[in-house]
Amino acid sequence: MKRVSSARPMREIMALADKANQYIDEKKPWLIAKEEGKDKELHEVCSMGINLFRLLVAFLKPVLPVLAIMRKAFWNIGSQAWP
Repeated sequence: MKRVSSARPMREIMALADKANQYIDEKKPWLIAKEEGKDKELHEVCSMGINLFRLLVAFLKPVLPVLAIMRKAFWNIGSQAWP
């Protein structure tokens, strides 16, 4: 039986995490929050950030199951289908 390496998928997940971090860094929600009339934009940026985190944790569930459990507890959600 051929063994499959987990290095490549992990590199790809980490590349996605880097892109998610770049998005948040470029949008700077901490600055948007200080501006009047930017509530909608702030909501959109924060929602995107939370959803990116949700997907990354789902991708990492096989190697970081405790993080997945903590995510479910934090959001008070039951088991979910992949992702």
